[in-house]
Amino acid sequence: MQKNLLIVGAGEFADIAYEYFTCDSDYTVVGFAVEQAYIEETSKFGLPVVPLETVDFVFPKDSVEVHVAVTSTKLNQVRERLIGMMRGKGYRFANYVSSHVNRAGFAGG
Repeated sequence: MQKNLLIVGAGEFADIAYEYFTCDSDYTVVGFAVEQAYIEETSKFGLPVVPLETVDFVFPKDSVEVHVAVTSTKLNQVRERLIGMMRGKGYRFANYVSSHVNRAGFAGG
């Protein structure tokens, strides 16, 4: 079942997340969200880049899941703040696990 995904971030990590979610998941990436002060483009991979501050007007929480794709800047404080912002708006989170992972090495695998 296809699910819509909003990627928080628009840098290199967001590019990688876009590639993985697009090629190897049940998600359809529908856009990117970035804090207004850091928006450098209005479109990425043909999809909209919207301000985080008003993201819920474009991508309501019931229409997408989110994935925060930012680097571990400031010991993950930025990622933690963005996750908190999206959680506060009521969004659900998506994670990526490669279909190529070898689970035999995991306990119980």
